[in-house]
Amino acid sequence: MDKLHGVRLKRERARNQIEVLKGQIGTFLDAGPYGASVNFNGDTGELIIRAKLRSGADPMWGIQVGEIVHNLRSALDHAVNQLVVPDPKSKHQFPIFKDVTWFETDGIKKFLKGVSSKAVDLIRSEQPFPQKDGGTGEGERSPLRHLKELSDADKHRLIHITGAMLQSFQFDLAELKADAKHRQFVRRNPGPMEQDAILVRALFEGFREWPFTNPEVYCKLATSVTFDQGTPVAGWWEVIGTLIDIANRTDRILRRMAEDIFETEL
Repeated sequence: MDKLHGVRLKRERARNQIEVLKGQIGTFLDAGPYGASVNFNGDTGELIIRAKLRSGADPMWGIQVGEIVHNLRSALDHAVNQLVVPDPKSKHQFPIFKDVTWFETDGIKKFLKGVSSKAVDLIRSEQPFPQKDGGTGEGERSPLRHLKELSDADKHRLIHITGAMLQSFQFDLAELKADAKHRQFVRRNPGPMEQDAILVRALFEGFREWPFTNPEVYCKLATSVTFDQGTPVAGWWEVIGTLIDIANRTDRILRRMAEDIFETEL
C-alpha cells in the first residue's frame, strides 16, 4: 500500500455516501413534501394560498452529512500527515483559513510544521483568503470554507437540514367570473419557506363569493433540501450541491498533491 491508499479509501467512501444521500433526498422530493391550501374570505374578499408541509426532512440526513464531511476533511488531513515523519505529539492537518495572518502563524507553524515549502505553497493556493495573499479569493463562497464550517459544526451538534426552500410555484386558477376583479395580487418569490407561508395573496374588493368559474385550484410546489439558516456559512445552501462542490474541491487538491508532491496518481 502506498502513502495515499487511505486517502483514496476515504475519498471513495465520501463519494458513495453522497450518492446514497442524493437518492434518499430525491425520493423525498419526488413524493412532493409540500402542498398548498386555498382560502377565500367572503367577509374581506381576500384570497390566500398557503404552503402546507406534508412530510419533513429526515433528521438522520444531518448525521450522514457529518460522516461525509468527516471523510473528506480526514482525507486532506491524512495527505498532510503523509508528508512528515509520524509524531504522536504533532498537530499536523490540512489548514483552512480565510485570513492569511492565521495561515502564516497557526497554519504553517503549527499544522504544517516540517512540511516542504512546495507543499505549503500548494496548500496556500487553495485557501479562501484573497488572491493578493496567494489564496483563491473565494472567501465565504469557498467549498473548503464550507467543509471546515460543516465539519466543525458536526463535532458539537447535529447539522440541521430542511426541505423548505421554495424553488418554484405553479398554480392554475379558472377564469374569473364576469364581475370579479382583483385590486391587489402578490405572488411569493423563491426562497426559504416555513409552514403556512403565504404563496399568493389577492384582494377582490367588493366581491364576497368565490371569484372563479371553477372551484378547483391546481398548485404544484418545487422545493429543495437545504442546510437551515442556523448552519454556519452554508445556511440555505442546497445540500447535495454543496457536498458535491466540497468533494470536487477536495479531489482537486488531492490530485494536485498526488501529482506534484507524491509524484503519483490519486
